[in-house]
Amino acid sequence: MTGIIFIFSLLLSLSAEPASLPAAQDINNVSAEAKLAYDGFLRDSYALRLEYEFAGRFSGDEHRSKMRQFAEQANEKITAIETKQRELKKQIEDYQGSDWEQKFGSTGLWRKLTADVHFTSVSNCQISFYLAISQTDKKIRVEILKAALDKIEGFEKSDSRPAAEEIFLKARILGTLAADDLLYRPPAREEFESAIGKEKTGEKKCSGYRLIFEEIKLLGPADEGQLKTLARQFFISPCKDDLELVLSLAGLQYRLGKKDAFEETVRKNPRAQDIIGSFLLAGLLQQKADENSFESTTVFEAELTAKRALKEGAAKYSELLLKLADEFQTPIVFYAAAQAFADSSPEKTIDFLIQSSILQNRKKSEWLDADANTIAGQAARFALDRSGKHKTDCGLIIKACENYRSIAAGNTEPKLDYLYAEAVLNCGQNENGEAILQGLAKRDAGFWSARAKLDLIEKKINAAKTQKQPVSDSAISELNNFISENSVPDEWAKRLGGEAAAVYCQALIEAADKQSLEKIVSIIDVNKINYEPNLGAFKSAALQKLDRPAESAKWLLAAFRPSRCEHAPQATALLTETVGKIDYLKEQSADFAETAAVFEKLATECCNCADSAGNPSAADLRQVKLLRAEFAIFAAAKEPTKLEKIEKLLNSIEPDNGVSNVDLLRCRARLFAEQKKFQQAAQLWSQICGMEESGDPASKQRSERWWRAKYYELYCWSQIPQTNKKDTAHTIDVLGKTYDQKPDFWWKKLDSLKQTIPKNSR
Repeated sequence: MTGIIFIFSLLLSLSAEPASLPAAQDINNVSAEAKLAYDGFLRDSYALRLEYEFAGRFSGDEHRSKMRQFAEQANEKITAIETKQRELKKQIEDYQGSDWEQKFGSTGLWRKLTADVHFTSVSNCQISFYLAISQTDKKIRVEILKAALDKIEGFEKSDSRPAAEEIFLKARILGTLAADDLLYRPPAREEFESAIGKEKTGEKKCSGYRLIFEEIKLLGPADEGQLKTLARQFFISPCKDDLELVLSLAGLQYRLGKKDAFEETVRKNPRAQDIIGSFLLAGLLQQKADENSFESTTVFEAELTAKRALKEGAAKYSELLLKLADEFQTPIVFYAAAQAFADSSPEKTIDFLIQSSILQNRKKSEWLDADANTIAGQAARFALDRSGKHKTDCGLIIKACENYRSIAAGNTEPKLDYLYAEAVLNCGQNENGEAILQGLAKRDAGFWSARAKLDLIEKKINAAKTQKQPVSDSAISELNNFISENSVPDEWAKRLGGEAAAVYCQALIEAADKQSLEKIVSIIDVNKINYEPNLGAFKSAALQKLDRPAESAKWLLAAFRPSRCEHAPQATALLTETVGKIDYLKEQSADFAETAAVFEKLATECCNCADSAGNPSAADLRQVKLLRAEFAIFAAAKEPTKLEKIEKLLNSIEPDNGVSNVDLLRCRARLFAEQKKFQQAAQLWSQICGMEESGDPASKQRSERWWRAKYYELYCWSQIPQTNKKDTAHTIDVLGKTYDQKPDFWWKKLDSLKQTIPKNSR
């Protein structure tokens, strides 16, 4: 019988144990969820809560709505978590097993869960307070506050020693209810006094200051001197750096009209300045835009507002900042107004920056890190930058730059001095502009000093050209010295040196004497061309005038850059001149094919430029194609495979009845000769001879071009095996007897050709 009873009891105890009891991990997980939800609310609402600490309200409907949204979301989350925790707590408390103490007592799980539930519940009350104050409907606000109050009073019944946070929250809720219902004032006052009385006398703890500040905020000060005494005590206490307490104190001073005390408090805590500035900014925006809108605003408040507007983006508050600048003329207010109009009204920006710099120069503002020199430089830079992109009033540019130069007192930024000089010159004030350049040139300011020196030299040279006078030796000497001074490895010096060399060459090449031309050739090297490609064109021009066409072509080719055709006319002129004496050059060169290849490349560049010109004239395109073809034929001596391409190029050129048709026939004749088609070549050269005859056919004189054609005609006939070589020799003899004046070059070639014909040849 006893055994049966034991088994029955065992079964009964087993059936009483739930299928799954809360484990430590379950309790910890839910606790972490609660903390995460509450911390998330505190983080999201941080700025809004600080704003409320200062002002006792929100700065506008947008902020109120944001707080309501944060509080509603957090309240929903944390209420669900609290419900889950209470369910876990009930499961533990309902458990009747004999091992309860082992599972939940000695392990501390029940006590931990009880404490977690209390934390979650208090956190929910805190969130409920912010949910209540963010309501626009009074009835809803009061209902939420009363529900939170009931919950807190429920804590007191179960806990004889409520935490300071709970005490403060209860007093705060009662005080907030008192604002809507006077019946709550006595219990609110009593609650505050009771809570404050529990704090130690003398040096108050931070929670004590919090209670006193909140009591004054909600119920008013006990006497006129209370706030002043509190502020003095607070700033020698360990709590003086507590941001929420600083904001509460500053807010009380602001609302009670203690403006001097308010200013002193805010100055002592820079972290509070942005939050208070944001509230002041919102408040001023809500005021009516009339003449008296700033009558209650102090200079300090205006500067805090301007500082905050700068941080948020001054352009959004341009209208307000314009009025502030009119009313409160301080460096930070002017500076913020300047930033506000940077895009919409550059003239206002320049003017405000000038005014800000002048005031900052008299007495530096604590709100601006930039010194007067920097601000004045910004005004000058802004004015000069605008002058480069838009038509800006010369008077305003000069005003900004002269203000900068006055404040900087000789310590100006060299680049700004140079840009100012340029702007002044563009405004027609040549004397003033040159004076600025001269001052800059005397400074040891690197690139910009050198830039100013070069500009001054160029002005001398240009003045001489304008007056149609030769460039003075002194200007040339200055340029020469400048080039020597700026030949150091610095990148900027090389660039300026290259530019100076271009000016130097331009001045010398116009002189056109041999000594000047040789100076140009000697002064320009590859390094300079890397920084000033146009120098290659100058050296090419000098070499061309010195009758060194092969070298001239190489340097001009180096001056060409992709998609840049400014040198194409010079190249075409060089090619045209050279092709007229190509036979002489070939005679003088040991490897003319290589030289001809350079000319061919130059002609190809000209063709590319003509093709890319959009609508080139037929004559221009025809000319550069013929030049390319003729030089290519000479270059083909090393690459005979190119002859087929040259033939295609010539076939693409339509014949005409002008001079260029002779050029086309000559190119075809040269090509036939290279292809060993000597009969066709001889026939074309013969045709060219007929075309090159000028004046009376019976005349004893012929042009050099005629002699060239005659030589090649006879040469080609001499290369045909079937022809009578004696006829060629006889023709040369007849030419010698017929014409008294014969070009030495061609007559020598004809005589040499005659000597190659054996005496006994048929």
